[in-house]
Amino acid sequence: MTAHDLPRNGELDLVRATLQDVVRALEEGQVTSVELVNRYLARIEADNINGLGLRAVLETAPKDNVLAIAQQLDEERAAGKLRGQLHGIPILIKDAIATGPELGMQTTGGTFALMGSVVPASAPLVQTLMSRGIIILGKANMTVLNNMYGEGIENGWSPRGGQTLSVFGSGHNTGGSSSGSGVGLAAGFAAATIGCETMGSITSPGLHSGTYGLKPTLKLVDGQGIIPITSRQDCAGPMGKSVWDLAALLSSMVVPHTDYTQYLASPNDSLSSYRLGVARGPGFFPFSYSSGLKDDPHSGYPPSEALFADALKVLAPAIALDPAEIPGSETIWERDDEQSCFEDGKWKGRREVLLMVTDMYEDFNTYLAGLRNTSIRTLEDLVGWNKLHPDQAFPSAADPSTAQMFLEYAVETKGIKGEEYTSFLEIGNAVAKSFVDTLDKQNLDAMVFPTWSWAPGVASTGGFPISVMPFAQLESGEPFGLMFVARRGDEGKLIGLMAACERVLPARPISELLQ
Repeated sequence: MTAHDLPRNGELDLVRATLQDVVRALEEGQVTSVELVNRYLARIEADNINGLGLRAVLETAPKDNVLAIAQQLDEERAAGKLRGQLHGIPILIKDAIATGPELGMQTTGGTFALMGSVVPASAPLVQTLMSRGIIILGKANMTVLNNMYGEGIENGWSPRGGQTLSVFGSGHNTGGSSSGSGVGLAAGFAAATIGCETMGSITSPGLHSGTYGLKPTLKLVDGQGIIPITSRQDCAGPMGKSVWDLAALLSSMVVPHTDYTQYLASPNDSLSSYRLGVARGPGFFPFSYSSGLKDDPHSGYPPSEALFADALKVLAPAIALDPAEIPGSETIWERDDEQSCFEDGKWKGRREVLLMVTDMYEDFNTYLAGLRNTSIRTLEDLVGWNKLHPDQAFPSAADPSTAQMFLEYAVETKGIKGEEYTSFLEIGNAVAKSFVDTLDKQNLDAMVFPTWSWAPGVASTGGFPISVMPFAQLESGEPFGLMFVARRGDEGKLIGLMAACERVLPARPISELLQ
């Protein structure tokens, strides 16, 4: 445990303490799980609705229930019976992940429309976590329905939770859609968190909260019981304050259990053990990086070329190819029109949106069909409910006619995968193949991208693992980080690479608001 994580009174500093610090404190008897639950609940009480008003947590488990679970886990620890490496650790999970009635929490995707609905059971992921001794402390706020809702919806906003705020100050982006998972982690509301990503929904909040995140290979983590967009891309993953945190939490998420912390040891933690490609080309540095937006301190595309260049100097022992090109990658983010929409029966705009809304019609309807105690059985029902209850469905500043346009597009598709869908899917598959071909031909382990690039687009098309880690802060205070994408199944290599980077990169940024 590092000295700065133990204040003078000997208590853990929950804002700074990594998951590894908390585990050590439990192992050394410096704290109990009951004490941790009480302290994290106090942190949430202080700054979630009150204090800083971060609104990162939608709800916490009933206090008596969660304390009883913590007490049982403390007794098991005292008897030498540990269920896993993270025995007795309290975490937050995204509200897209189903929690059964026995846990006393709703699963709504941030909506009021699904309040009161009852899931068939806790998601298999939740059952796995609990079987390994992890405490589900609460549900994190999120961009409503995984950010597939409509226009005018800010990252981190949901009808139930309101607007999640950045720990780095008002006006800064929280990232999304696992916004509460990132902010809650940075604020010390839990020892670690779990988010879900379709395209950028773990890595983006990780970037903006100055923390670490990992979206694993598609299907590595059981996705049943998680509110979906598309089974082609959706994946739950760990978020933490160090690479060890990601490795340990991922180990507790997968079945069968795999110890990913083994990849942190020598020689895996040396940059010279890896061959890294530097992703370049259209889309990897969006035009806004060098446009007038660079003068806006709260711009979504901050000026980061210089910071990326600085990072590459530090990573030089691992860089084997610069530039590392992905032929055809520019086609992934080509747009026929800035506004995605149907026009005369044809799709205009972002290609990935058509793919996602088409898949969503079938996948989300399947999820809804399994719920009890709700009138929302289909996407059509949800769209209709929102129209009848706009005050409970949309932000006050949003235009109700477009605020749920993605849901309406999904309904319009009826899930039919026509020629446009097939064509767009083939484009994505070709980019995924190009990525692997470049890795194979150049004998690369992974590629590094700047944050606010389209790295999540590359990862999502091929189901590749992608990670984010902090590097620096812009003058505005906005965190800047690095993203790494590897081959399917190479989580261990990705974790080792991040550990090697962590040894030479600066410590993660901590907001002055939390000092």
